[in-house]
Amino acid sequence: MGRENFDDHWDLSEFNDADFTCTISNIHFVAIRNNDNTTSATGRRANRWNIFLQTSADSCIMLDMIPGSSPLHGSLKVGSKGSIYTDEQIKVISSTIRGINVTLNDIANLIVACGRHKYKFNDNAEGCRHWVTIVAHDLEEACYIFPGVSAEVKEAASTYWIDPDGSEPCPIAEGTFLA
Repeated sequence: MGRENFDDHWDLSEFNDADFTCTISNIHFVAIRNNDNTTSATGRRANRWNIFLQTSADSCIMLDMIPGSSPLHGSLKVGSKGSIYTDEQIKVISSTIRGINVTLNDIANLIVACGRHKYKFNDNAEGCRHWVTIVAHDLEEACYIFPGVSAEVKEAASTYWIDPDGSEPCPIAEGTFLA
């Protein structure tokens, strides 16, 4: 799989093509710090969630479902990073990869096979936490992560992680997967 196999639902602008074949050792599900503890249009406080595919001790591939050309239609941003994840994390759920020589190609093929690259945020432009929890479930079903990790991700994503510490319940706003 190369760039030519990714449709307009993907954003590869920050991706290094050499990373297509890098072996993934760990998958990290990461809540990003909401520095000002600001609320959304619905009055809720929530953390943004991303998935980081660790390829070495100091590099990873980030998967981030973001609003695309239309504010509600998602674009799956794939970026090469020179760190394991981000220094803006406030909560991390990790799993060692189950399998040998699993690459971005394998994960991307799963995402496409499950239709997870075609996503629409809800009317309040919320839904990245829902996307992450569903992809975590897909990864677990495909035996890429260990049993129970997706439930742990869903529980953590159902919580707002307050900066600098503390937490409160935060129901997951759902988007829609498109056919």
